[in-house]
Formats: sequence, C-alpha cells, structure tokens
Amino acid sequence: MAIILVEDPEEHTKVPFLRGILIRSLQDAGLSFKEAYRFASDIRSELGDAQLITNHDLHKMVLKRLQATRGDA
Repeated sequence: MAIILVEDPEEHTKVPFLRGILIRSLQDAGLSFKEAYRFASDIRSELGDAQLITNHDLHKMVLKRLQATRGDA
C-alpha cells in the first residue's frame, strides 16, 4: 500500500495517514482497542490506492462509518 497524505488546506500542510493515530482517536471516543483497530483498518482499506485526502474528507468518511456502525452513540 502506498503512503496516503492527509492535507489540511487551511494550514497548507500534508502529513501521512497513520492508522495508529486514528486508533487512538477512536479509543478516546469510546471504542475498545479491538474495535478501533478493526475500524481504522477498514478505513485504510477503503482509501485503497488514494495518494491524498483532505482532513475534512477523512473526517466525513470516519463519521459516516461510525454513524452506520454505532448510531449516534
């Protein structure tokens, strides 16, 4: 899998997508490590061969998947 960059257009920055950071954020939101790991891995797979995604689009993707799997909780 290629490196995916997450772009913040407002800050004019690009950083690598790191599954571990997403896992930690999901744990902070209340998911167990096992759930967060599986969730972050699914997001990474969904990104496929993309080379760039904006932080806004990544946020929408994560939120949409969370709402589909966990509801509004």
